[in-house]
Amino acid sequence: MIRRIASALAAWVFAWAGAAEPLPAPRLDHLVALSDLRGVSEFARGRAPMRERFCLEDTARGLVAALRLHAAGEDPRAAELARSYLRAIAALRAADGRFRFGFQGWDGPMERVAVGDQLGRLLWGLGHASAQGVDEAMRTQAAALFRTALTGFRPEQAGPMEASYAIQGLHAYVSTHPADAETRTLLRLAAGRLAARLPSADEWVWPTERVTYDSGRLPLALMLAGEVLDDPALREAGLRVLRFLERAHFPDPAGPLQVIGNSGWWERGQAPARADQQPIDASGLVEAYAQAWRSSKDVHWSGRARDAAAWFLGRNEGGLAVYEVATGACHDALGHRALNANCGAEATISALIALDAARGLPAPVAAASPHPPVWAFYYAWYGVPQGPRQRWEFWADRGEPAVGARLRLPFHPLIGPYDSTDPAVVAWHCRLAEAAGIDAFLVSWWGGANVSGEAFERVILPAARATRVKVALNCELAQFHAEVGPLVERLAGVLARCQGDPAYLRRSGRPVVYLYQVPFDPKLTPATFAELRRGVEAKVGPVWWAMDKIRHDAGTYGVPADWRTTEGIDGFGFYGTFSVRRLWERAELAPFFERYARDVRRAGRELLLPMHPALDNRVIQPKDGFAIPFREGETLEGYHAAALAAGADVLLLTSFNEWPEGTVVEPSADWPDPYRHLRQIARWKGREFVPPPLPAR
Repeated sequence: MIRRIASALAAWVFAWAGAAEPLPAPRLDHLVALSDLRGVSEFARGRAPMRERFCLEDTARGLVAALRLHAAGEDPRAAELARSYLRAIAALRAADGRFRFGFQGWDGPMERVAVGDQLGRLLWGLGHASAQGVDEAMRTQAAALFRTALTGFRPEQAGPMEASYAIQGLHAYVSTHPADAETRTLLRLAAGRLAARLPSADEWVWPTERVTYDSGRLPLALMLAGEVLDDPALREAGLRVLRFLERAHFPDPAGPLQVIGNSGWWERGQAPARADQQPIDASGLVEAYAQAWRSSKDVHWSGRARDAAAWFLGRNEGGLAVYEVATGACHDALGHRALNANCGAEATISALIALDAARGLPAPVAAASPHPPVWAFYYAWYGVPQGPRQRWEFWADRGEPAVGARLRLPFHPLIGPYDSTDPAVVAWHCRLAEAAGIDAFLVSWWGGANVSGEAFERVILPAARATRVKVALNCELAQFHAEVGPLVERLAGVLARCQGDPAYLRRSGRPVVYLYQVPFDPKLTPATFAELRRGVEAKVGPVWWAMDKIRHDAGTYGVPADWRTTEGIDGFGFYGTFSVRRLWERAELAPFFERYARDVRRAGRELLLPMHPALDNRVIQPKDGFAIPFREGETLEGYHAAALAAGADVLLLTSFNEWPEGTVVEPSADWPDPYRHLRQIARWKGREFVPPPLPAR
């Protein structure tokens, strides 16, 4: 009963924290109680300060919190707190320019010197004060202390977290001291070295084999450096790390933040620990998500920031409020079903920073008519001699050398011909799709008939895991199989291996399989589909089946009657208008889509409608090929508007990269703006398209 009440309370708190009402204003009462002229007392017994040790790093973080709350203008005590913290930090400066670790009781500064993470946090606090001090005198003093402390920072020797904290301070300082070229160079060096420590093509996007405390600070540092240095590669590196961490922190995408626990952390190859979750970790994530929103304007990240802030208010595994709204005190840790009773400096400061960062973000809004998901057809059958398979495939007909004018393409990829099993290329494709708001790739799959099966499992799924893009099978074998048995074995086999992957696309809780068919007399019939469905689901469980089916009789173009009554089909759609009728004008598309939609709705199925940016298949079909013009984006806009007007549940983008037919949205070197189509799609999703760095090849 108690647990049910706690869960209900947690759900209520989350609904309140994520709704339009603002998060509670941070309160300074407990931080004031922890503070005196020595800075901030590290420990508290319960809420009573112990006043045994005043660490430099806590005082530096307290300086950040106090200045942020001063800027918010909600507590007049914040300015004096900030001044007292800077005085305490100045008193810890030794004659040699180094800074002491802190004060031990009333015995004066310790002999121990602040190094490593302590030095990084000091630079964070002083850099922030140099930019955001309460007056010019404070900013000038903080800048001088920052430059002194900076002499002890060695980017080539710094660990990942020391560098991450220091980069936050460097970002703040450089933002307000643009003429200091030497410090700007140091920032570039530190951020570059940190980014270089990340694996380039690996699922484990972290510089070491273990993720420990305050992990959100690392992607935050890279994004901040990318911002002030105008370096998209650094910003993308930060987002890549943040997406990697998100999978651990939100194992249930709709559930609460689950902080990586202090008791065991997250070892590579193991599940993240959940015991002893600490406020410092949640706070760093709030700031990282907030910066990701500022960088991308993607509301997903502002929502995640508020989710992480709600962890402090009870939206967590235990349903327990870690932060006390009435006093401003924050408990040191969250156990499985209990709170650590003590409310020390690190936890309290972390909560104040987190709540302040999240309160400035837009609250999630439940849209009355959210934009339907966009699923793009994706092709993984390409090869080049310099790629992993070391031969030309599909860039030219019948294996002819695809060089110069012999390339059978209407226009050419921005990165040139590529290999579909090149992890760097596929990872770039996934990042492009994510930046544009494409929700999923329907990957053309031929089992063992070409390399697509290997590419799907070995390259595409792992690449998608590092993004929010999902992938599913676009099975092209069904239309040609006279015998269903072998197809059942192949399809069930790949689903058994892949459907549990977090990157595999699911709808209504089931893995999606799209069954492609040419509209002219394919071998798949309602009877053979029923046999296929029974065979596959007996082996792997329920599947969400999307059927590519449209009549090609002139004047109808709906769903054939025998297919409308076939059980087990969840959605009807079709690949493109050009297969059955050559039309692309918006005025013609609207009634065409409406007729098809009526048949799908009468059958009680979901509606999937195609969109084309253009088409030009005359190179590969010189006798009967034709072209659908781009028309400065109007063609794609027309398809989009007609599909929305018809009430499409899913938009099928034909295609991401079917280069020989010229239906691509993948960037082309032949377009004035290589990213023109992706920018259109991003606008539909209410986001700004930011191109990720080109793949290293």
